[in-house]
Amino acid sequence: MKNTLMAFGCILVFLLVGCSGCSEKKEKTDGIDLVYVNNAYGIGFDPPENWTVYQGINRSLAIIAYDHNGEAILALFKPIEIMANKSFDEAIALELIGYPSKLKNFSLISTDKVIINGNNAIEFVFTYEKDTTIGSTAYSGIVQERHIYFEHERLAYLFGSVIKPEKYTEYADVVNQSIQTVTFL
Repeated sequence: MKNTLMAFGCILVFLLVGCSGCSEKKEKTDGIDLVYVNNAYGIGFDPPENWTVYQGINRSLAIIAYDHNGEAILALFKPIEIMANKSFDEAIALELIGYPSKLKNFSLISTDKVIINGNNAIEFVFTYEKDTTIGSTAYSGIVQERHIYFEHERLAYLFGSVIKPEKYTEYADVVNQSIQTVTFL
């Protein structure tokens, strides 16, 4: 998942070009109504109400949702395989090791091991400086990202959010509600 952060920078291009095969799929799994599912990767989640959602945008992204104010993005990335000789923690550490050198003015805010819907996960929050697009709005400055890596059947799934730091608290509950609906099919 070398291009994880690059994918966020490319989102505007893909949104402007559009995507084929983007459709709403409603499915009920373990009593949870999932609005969007990706059967190819066996995962789904319920994005915030009234957000725009796209599926299959590029090789890295499975599903992406953004608000119409251009202040927040949620993205579910295609899974990466955890090597047989590595634990989940080791695999994620290898993914994260390059972040500080790749991101301008990188600052790690927090990292934590969590359980979400019965799944092991590693969460980390960080800021960095970037010229980017959040939703359909151009933005230059500090962005705050929250990445949660889920472990499921020797695969690591990344669920990430990008939010303007001054809006992070405002969007925290909305993002948490969607994270709690991440379900493996």
